Amino acid sequence: MTITHPVVRARAYLLSLCALLGCGSTPTEEPTDGVATTGSETSAIVAASGEAARVVRADRFHALMPTAVTSFGAAIVGDRLYTAGGYHGEPHNYTPAGQSGEVWSVSLSDGNDWRAHPGIDPVQGEALVAHGTALCVIGGMRVRPDRTLVSVADVRCLDIAADSPSWVARAPLPAPRSTHDAWVIGHTVYVVGGWALDGDSSSGVFATTMATLDLTDPAAQWIETEAPFRRRAIAAAGNDAWLAVIGGLTEAGQVSSEVDVYDLSTHTWRTGPALSEDGFGIAATRSGDTVVASARRGTLWELNAGATAWTDHGSLAFPRFFHRLVSHGDQVLALGGMRGMMAGARVRHVEVVNPVTEPSFTVIDLPNGGAARNRQGVFLIDGTLHLFGGNNSLGQHDFLPENFESAHHVLAIDGLSWTDAAVYPFPRQTISTVISPDGESGIAMGGFGHDGPEENTAGAAHTHPEGFRYLFEDDRWEPRPGLPVSRSQFGLVEHEGTLFVFGGLDYDPSRSGDAAPSSAGDEAFRHLTEVLTGPADGSAPFTVVATPMPEARRAFGGALIDGTYYLVGGMHGEFELVEGCRGVELATMTWREIACPAYTRLNPQLVAIGERLYLVGGTSVRDGEFLAEPSIEVYDPRTNTWSTLIETMPLEPRHLRAFEHRGRLVLFSTHDEQPLAHLAILTLPR
Repeated sequence: MTITHPVVRARAYLLSLCALLGCGSTPTEEPTDGVATTGSETSAIVAASGEAARVVRADRFHALMPTAVTSFGAAIVGDRLYTAGGYHGEPHNYTPAGQSGEVWSVSLSDGNDWRAHPGIDPVQGEALVAHGTALCVIGGMRVRPDRTLVSVADVRCLDIAADSPSWVARAPLPAPRSTHDAWVIGHTVYVVGGWALDGDSSSGVFATTMATLDLTDPAAQWIETEAPFRRRAIAAAGNDAWLAVIGGLTEAGQVSSEVDVYDLSTHTWRTGPALSEDGFGIAATRSGDTVVASARRGTLWELNAGATAWTDHGSLAFPRFFHRLVSHGDQVLALGGMRGMMAGARVRHVEVVNPVTEPSFTVIDLPNGGAARNRQGVFLIDGTLHLFGGNNSLGQHDFLPENFESAHHVLAIDGLSWTDAAVYPFPRQTISTVISPDGESGIAMGGFGHDGPEENTAGAAHTHPEGFRYLFEDDRWEPRPGLPVSRSQFGLVEHEGTLFVFGGLDYDPSRSGDAAPSSAGDEAFRHLTEVLTGPADGSAPFTVVATPMPEARRAFGGALIDGTYYLVGGMHGEFELVEGCRGVELATMTWREIACPAYTRLNPQLVAIGERLYLVGGTSVRDGEFLAEPSIEVYDPRTNTWSTLIETMPLEPRHLRAFEHRGRLVLFSTHDEQPLAHLAILTLPR
């Protein structure tokens, strides 16, 4: 069944040219940093690079730290979240300039007013606790001019309610201590774990005691009692009855999952349930009577009184360690840290990690890292977004050679920082991409553009058959078997080591002859129904599958769940929208019809998350007009039904890209007259 409305037919042809391949030592405090080369609006936050990123919508609290740091302190007083100290320089290459003495706070009601407070001596690996209206910084370590590290015993408190707040010294710790943690129960602060460092790591002496201090008495001194563990880079949190000390690194340099629990009524220690992952650089807080912790995998773990095991309570959108967790009412927030042992930017996001019962959007605007405005090739892997190629114009038919890009830019979505990477071998747009099964490379196929640099670039743009593999670790593109026939706007999917190619368009204007554009005799447009398969490792060329597609389809949404590839929307050979929807079982190439969404879309994004498919963006026909489709629809393959998740997205739907990221829907677009990029994170009900 096709749409025959005359306005639709005219617009379909005009849109087809746009859609035509698209217009437009032992481990120390931190891991290595850096990306390899080979509802309310917050104020702009200026990153270290001088570029600004801002949250323009947050359905629940979300903020961006002024400077992303690791190994810092965080605490809440009243309705404000405070941070102090930390390290923002190059890890393992410590310098005094990379260490922070800044103290910041942000309102927890809207996250739009970061304020600077009286600073402290630069320090990292410290603890920050709150008591009444006071903040107290306890211990930590400093970088000396010779770039060695020394732990300190300093304790200083700031009464933020004072007319002229200033830091006041309290009794120093019995011995220097860093990479410890502290927790306040009643009026007493408990300091556990850590070590005393005086130079290189071989000088580190692990703490053997728990130190406590009465915060109500300015003259009070620390009291030490023996602790049954020797660990650093730990986390501590508890309730009125017990204190849990979680994870860390042992004297032998082993990452620990151990948990020790201190009973306040008996003043004794016992062994608690071990964490289900290693706990190096872990963070913890209290939520009600529950202790909540997260380590570098990003899983949120909960421990209840008397429980024999930790329970999985969801995940962070941005995995991190050497971060902090804090609680405010029934909300738990994660802030700071960095994503893990792989290269990557520190995390700037302050995110609420509690599950949601309704879809929750955060939208962030940031500078565009490149010139392309749409139709880039993309890879999203480990929270890093690669964008390459694309079209630098917003016009529908701007296909001159200078409109096509080959630049390759990489966005760390956790740190909101851009880096440049190896350029794509040719200026192309509308390249189909997929990640290799081993996750070590990205595969890019086909696309639309002019001939190569050694050939004539003045002719009309056309589709291309090339295939390339991008090696993430090496920052390098290398050729791989391409397509037997040039095509663009096709579906590319990997399943069990095999690549599958569905649909698309082979476009070459030199084949038009005297035929009118889009007419039945116009050989420039060849809509392809052959299905191709080939090994993902590129060890053999593509071959044609015996069973073709039931109908031609290009510029459609495609996604894979449980061995079935689903095709929704798109356009066919007569420049009409394809209203039927399909699923194909890849093992047998068995096709079946499935239910279709409320609106047939051109150039939509279809994303698999869990057991459902999410249909986002593109254009649809409403009242005879092609319009950007603002809704998000959800398909459940088990019931063969669609439902509307959101009627109107907070982003321009046209030309956006959609991805799954840690159970969330991430949307990204550079389609803007301004040199801006738009990042949206949709947290789904659990």
